[in-house]
Amino acid sequence: MSKEVLFRRIMRVSFPAIGKSYTYKGTGGFWIEFSIPFGTNSASNLGEVVISNLTMATISELKRGDPIIVEAGYEGTIWQGPNLQGLISGEIEKVEVTWDGVDKAVKIEIGDSHDQWLTKRVNKDWEPGTKVRKVVKDLCKASGFGQGTIEIPGRDNFEYETGFITAANETIKSALEKCVADLLEIKNATYEVHVESGLIHFHREGVGTVHSGVLISAEHGLIGHVEPLAIEEPNDPESDAPLRQYSCQVLLDPRLGADKLVDLQDAITTSGDVKTLKIVEGSHVGTPTKDFVTKLTLQELEE
Repeated sequence: MSKEVLFRRIMRVSFPAIGKSYTYKGTGGFWIEFSIPFGTNSASNLGEVVISNLTMATISELKRGDPIIVEAGYEGTIWQGPNLQGLISGEIEKVEVTWDGVDKAVKIEIGDSHDQWLTKRVNKDWEPGTKVRKVVKDLCKASGFGQGTIEIPGRDNFEYETGFITAANETIKSALEKCVADLLEIKNATYEVHVESGLIHFHREGVGTVHSGVLISAEHGLIGHVEPLAIEEPNDPESDAPLRQYSCQVLLDPRLGADKLVDLQDAITTSGDVKTLKIVEGSHVGTPTKDFVTKLTLQELEE
C-alpha cells in the first residue's frame, strides 16, 4: 500500500448520545481500528471498532443500545476515492476495555439495530384481496427503519385470498419472513429481507438494485488479483445459466455495500471489458498503519 494512501486516510467514530466523536487523521489523533462486515444476512452486519486511550469517564458513558457511527475515507482524492463517508450507523452491542501495559483500548461491538429488528412486534390483519406488496410495505414502515429497496415486480404481486393475518404478538421480522415464504410457495420466487445501515430492504435474491458508481480496476483501487469462487445456481428456475462468483480486495471504499452493483475491469476475469456485477457480501477493514481495504464477494447478474 502506497505511502500516499497510508498518510491520507481518515477515520472517525461518533457517539451521538453523548455528543462526542474521535478522529484519526494521517499520523495524529486517536488510534482507531475497525472491521465492518456487510451482507444480506443480519448476522453479517455485526462490526467492531477499537479506540485507544479514551478516558474512563468517557468509556463509562457508552451504553448498550446507544447509537454509534463509524466513518472513513481519504483527504483529497485518490483514484477518485471518497472523502470521509459512513461505513455503518448502528448501535452499541458491547463495550470491553483491554490493557497493554499503561495503554488501554476500548473494543466496541456494533449491531445494526438488531434488537429492534428481532423484537419489535406487530398485531395487524389485512383483509382478503390485499396484495403482497401492500403487506410488505406496511410491515417495513412499521419496523421503524428507514426505507431501503422495497421492490416486488407486478408478476409477483399476488392477492392474499383470505387476507394476511399475523400471529399473536408476532415480530415484524417473522411476519416479513412469512411473506418471503409465501412468495416462494405461490410464485416460486426467491426473495430476501434484511437490514443494513439502518435501512430495511425487501427484494428478489440475486438482484443488485443500486449502482455504487464505482469502477474496480488496476488503476482504480484493485489490490492484487480477482479470484474465482464457486458457481452459484440461478434463482430464476427458468434459467440454466450458472452465476459465477469472484473475490477481490480494493482500497477502502465506503460506497461499496451488500446488494449494490459495481463495474469490474480485469484482464483475466472480464478480458479487459467492463462488466457489472452484484456485491454479495464483504467487509471494510481499517487500521492506521496496515490494512485499509474493502474485501468483496462479487456475483454475476441473472439475465
